[in-house]
Amino acid sequence: MSRDRLAELLPHLPLLDALGDDEHVTRAAEALGVPQPTVSRALRQLESRLGVALVARDGRGIRLTDAARRMLPGVRVALRAAQDALDSLDDARSTVVLAFQNSLGENLVPRLVRRLREERPDIRVQLWQGARDGCLAELDSGRTDLAIVSGAAATHPSGETLHLYDEPLVVVVPEGAPARDGRAGHARGRRRRDARHAQAGVRTAPHARAALRRRGRAARHRLRG
Repeated sequence: MSRDRLAELLPHLPLLDALGDDEHVTRAAEALGVPQPTVSRALRQLESRLGVALVARDGRGIRLTDAARRMLPGVRVALRAAQDALDSLDDARSTVVLAFQNSLGENLVPRLVRRLREERPDIRVQLWQGARDGCLAELDSGRTDLAIVSGAAATHPSGETLHLYDEPLVVVVPEGAPARDGRAGHARGRRRRDARHAQAGVRTAPHARAALRRRGRAARHRLRG
């Protein structure tokens, strides 16, 4: 058999395998996840290319012909060999399990994973998302290889840490607030000082939020970069 003819037949081998299970077109279609007419059409194409009948009418159903039964063991060996070949690729690929904080899942982590896959397609990435303490617990347990969280260097002495970036805080005030319309200059000054503290980095975030709450204002984190 020529390579071209073999290449034409290979996509149809799962069909013969499925028909061999219980010799029923509808159940074969369900096993393959395709409509029944698709199976019937593919079966006719396969018979045409092989030049032999693979099924015969048997009452209201079908049965495999002797030619199909002779082919079936070889078809299944070929499919198992193909699956083994695919499985060997998975075994050869390294897997990195990454835990990340919920707030980092919108922008940072997708960009990092996309860049890694572009540069190292041989590495698989499994993701675990949760709260900061949960990410660190996953790392400590050995279930993840890396954890990306805020402020880990200051509070998590075990393991190695790498500072990625500073996350500024942006102060958001409603329209007509004293800091906007100039009715209270001293309030404006206090809020400017609070904003400078908030922009110093992640470690100052609790202090900044507490100061803003005392003044009835709201703080919002915004990831830049």
